[in-house]
Amino acid sequence: MKYQAIAPMTKEEVLQIISWNDLNRLYLVPIALGLYSEDLHWAIGKCIDLAVHPDPTVRGNALLSFGHFARRFQTAHRALVEPLIQKGLLDPDPYVRGHAEDAADDIDQFCTWKVSRKTRKG
Repeated sequence: MKYQAIAPMTKEEVLQIISWNDLNRLYLVPIALGLYSEDLHWAIGKCIDLAVHPDPTVRGNALLSFGHFARRFQTAHRALVEPLIQKGLLDPDPYVRGHAEDAADDIDQFCTWKVSRKTRKG
């Protein structure tokens, strides 16, 4: 992957990109939401959905967004997010595992709770 500047997206743009499943643009959705969305609950809900996407780059970026939410809002909806991060830590794809680890580290630093890593292999 090469670097792409990521701009804020409107809710309408996000919904359209998700409905089209246009991977070239879908890769950017969770990162844009994590960096710019002011509606935490709506944005994190979209990223929760994307965290189980079949494409590993979409999954990894969705997990990474949880760390952005933690940094920006000092919360990340533990009951919904922690199981996804734990699953990401065990993902067969190294991109997903790396971003799950990054998200867990950010949550550990910026939230009042720590991600349990007891399910991690190794």
